[in-house]
Amino acid sequence: GELIAHLKLLNIYDDSLIVITGDHGESLFDDGVLGHGHRINNQQLKIPLVTNVKIKPVASPIGQTDMREILLDLINQDENMTITKNKLKDKQAVFHFIGSISKPVQISHSYDDDRIIFDFRTRKVMFESGGGWQQVNTITDSKRSEMLNNLIFEWEYLNYQQSLN
Repeated sequence: GELIAHLKLLNIYDDSLIVITGDHGESLFDDGVLGHGHRINNQQLKIPLVTNVKIKPVASPIGQTDMREILLDLINQDENMTITKNKLKDKQAVFHFIGSISKPVQISHSYDDDRIIFDFRTRKVMFESGGGWQQVNTITDSKRSEMLNNLIFEWEYLNYQQSLN
């Protein structure tokens, strides 16, 4: 409240962009745990994006790396966020991980209509649309197999990129 009042006092509020978001969510016992970083779930991934300008809700999963495009759209006051939609339209999934990229506990891809999570401790995979955990070698659906291959490929690529630094 004080920031907004000060911006209005200076007559610059209408020319200002205020964005409030976070890098991850927090479990508040709604999934049986207090804190974050214990598993990949909606409590960790669905975070608010609050602005002082009117925008349409962002329906697709986005990651921190997408924030640049969203902020540019907001600066340009593109209510339909067409720049972001055009630049992100070919994006398949948002990558998530718990732990370090070289030794993660879990990795995940969030899609518009599904999420895949791979747990390195148990070597099991879960598809949000399909219920519980299953062994990797029991996946028979070609779409799910492709999702798992894409997830592992992106993790291997990111792990390799990090090893170059």
